[in-house]
Amino acid sequence: MISVITPVYNGESFIESCIKIVIEQNCGDVEHIIVDGGSQDGTVTIIKQYAEKYPHIRWISEADQGQSDAMNKGLDMAKGNIISFLNVDDYYEPLVLNKIQKFFNNLP
Repeated sequence: MISVITPVYNGESFIESCIKIVIEQNCGDVEHIIVDGGSQDGTVTIIKQYAEKYPHIRWISEADQGQSDAMNKGLDMAKGNIISFLNVDDYYEPLVLNKIQKFFNNLP
């Protein structure tokens, strides 16, 4: 399984496209862990909407001590043996998670 960890704080203008990027990967063995630092904008509302619809999305929202703390929280939640960090304003090329999974599956 691939665990994609996204730390976010007040990322309302980016979070939806970030979530969609992972969904559009069409990778069957992926979880998307979103660690929100207690956003005061509409970030959590958007996360909730997608998490209700897509079971691969897991998330928490609580105060943290910055991006590194959020990333560590995501690592603690991760179930995958492949870890990836996707910042809220970044993206993946199409189908890259499938390529990564195939590469790791072919390692000795």
